[in-house]
Amino acid sequence: MRVGVLCFVLILAACGTGGQTSSASPAGAVTSTPSAVATPTTNWLSYSDPDYRFSVLYPPSFTFERLHGVTGTGLLMAYRAVDPVYQNSEPPGQLEIAIYSNDADTLTGWVTRHSGPPTSPDLTRYWTAATNQSPVTVNGQPGLAFDWVPDTGARTVHATACFLGTPYVIVLQWWSTDPSYAPTLQQYYQQMLAGLKK
Repeated sequence: MRVGVLCFVLILAACGTGGQTSSASPAGAVTSTPSAVATPTTNWLSYSDPDYRFSVLYPPSFTFERLHGVTGTGLLMAYRAVDPVYQNSEPPGQLEIAIYSNDADTLTGWVTRHSGPPTSPDLTRYWTAATNQSPVTVNGQPGLAFDWVPDTGARTVHATACFLGTPYVIVLQWWSTDPSYAPTLQQYYQQMLAGLKK
């Protein structure tokens, strides 16, 4: 059974596969528990991507990694922000960004076009049927919030999609398998959305 493209990237990210890394934590400062919530975002770090021309803020205690895309799927690039204590192991949750090629006129149409059952052989199926779809505003621009469940594992991924110019769609998302860690990641996610510049 084929795992959805985005699920594949989630698995790669959780295993700590390659990519460029930026870390705000000094060497030897990694602890065995997730970092505390850092508010406000005035001390957050900024990642600017020269290829897709966006920038985003991320927590200073997290590591930001540029991963890779998946050829032939429309997933052009993936990134993650994760507490460095989990950088080389399965984290209880993380923040993710993905850049996809755009092939629809509306965000709802784009999400629907790339949704489908786990048995689908379509390489451009990124997720199962999206639930809880609702229009949102991200830095003054239209977005679409939705939830989805990966083909494997028992977690719900909370996502927001926005057009990135005409050719791309950017998706920011978070998930957590630890209920006590979820509020921290949800707050970080909201702050990252507020700091997204396109």
